[in-house]
Amino acid sequence: MRSIHHTILVFAALVGALMLYGCVDQSNNASFEDSIAPYLELEQLSGATNSTFTVNVGESSGLDSYFSFEIGNSGDNPIVPRKATEGWCVEWDRPISSSGNSYHDISLYSTYGSKTWKPANYLISIADELRAQDPAITYREIQVALWSVIEEPKFDMDSAISSGEMPPRLMENGEPNFSMDKVREIVEKVRIGSQDFSYSSNDTYLLLSNKGEYQNGGTPVKCGSFRTQTPGGWFADSQGAPALYRDENFANAFPEGLTVGGNFTITFTSAEAIKNFPAGGGPSNALTENYTNPTSSLGTFARNVVALQLTVGFDLYDENFSNSTFQLSDLIVTTGKFEGKSIHEILDEANRVLGGGSVGDYSVNELSEIIDDINKAFVDGGVKVKDQELVRCPTIIRDAV
Repeated sequence: MRSIHHTILVFAALVGALMLYGCVDQSNNASFEDSIAPYLELEQLSGATNSTFTVNVGESSGLDSYFSFEIGNSGDNPIVPRKATEGWCVEWDRPISSSGNSYHDISLYSTYGSKTWKPANYLISIADELRAQDPAITYREIQVALWSVIEEPKFDMDSAISSGEMPPRLMENGEPNFSMDKVREIVEKVRIGSQDFSYSSNDTYLLLSNKGEYQNGGTPVKCGSFRTQTPGGWFADSQGAPALYRDENFANAFPEGLTVGGNFTITFTSAEAIKNFPAGGGPSNALTENYTNPTSSLGTFARNVVALQLTVGFDLYDENFSNSTFQLSDLIVTTGKFEGKSIHEILDEANRVLGGGSVGDYSVNELSEIIDDINKAFVDGGVKVKDQELVRCPTIIRDAV
């Protein structure tokens, strides 16, 4: 199977509506193979293999769109817009920095003629018509409708709102700041109209990119070095460097305590409680009850998850914990069954299974082993991603907009 990474940049050519993935800090549950399936059929666009995207919020650029884009270094390809263009988010559950941030080394893939992308292409082709017919329709309704008709990742408007997973820019005081009824009307129109939609060179269609490197002020951001600790480091007495860091920073990094698991949980209320949690292992079992400040071993799986959750939490809290623009949880595993998954996604899955959730594509042992590998990847800090075969840098920085 040809591998195209499913972190994507997207824009609609010819008419000039530009789209880019990434909206919130949530993971989806689709397998990597499922999540890239809509992109495998696409053909690369010639002459635009090293493009640069500069991304802003649409409103800040005077556009009624989720994003605005400027594209540079795209050769002389005639369908690439040459000025700031309105843009849209395609993957609702994967955010991107959009305050003048630049992404470079972009390759583009055309969706022209794609059956999979026909509903999305149809929606973009009639977006201006919809807004002309009903001036109350804003970019917010168009954006939510677009997520609703895209095959992958799956999106359910009502579920995203009720679960608190809707991107924050589309919520206000806990309520959606768009018309849900208008979204439903648009989606229904697209479902019906796209059935008879035929591609024409005069219509808008989408171009997707497969890679990008984050820039700050025009300077590429290196993936940098990271820090992890094994359970032996985090659960030790207060004389070693990891334990000293834990004791000095736990209360601020975890003001409400540290909790792992799902249906059943383990909660630690202090650094002292972490110290008293045994670093020893045992069978990799899921939890069958709740624990607060346990002092006996709950198995290797629990031990590994607690250690990684501590590392991820400290990394989010302390900008000096690692020497990178990226968070540790953004790194992508490059080998084995978890290839293509971010540490963030793997840890979420591990917490769910540890808490008694059903085991899906991965066994408890497999989850425990990959988390153990991650815990050992950057022990004591200063280890660069380029020297680590287990993970690679993400193509796009994760930052809620």
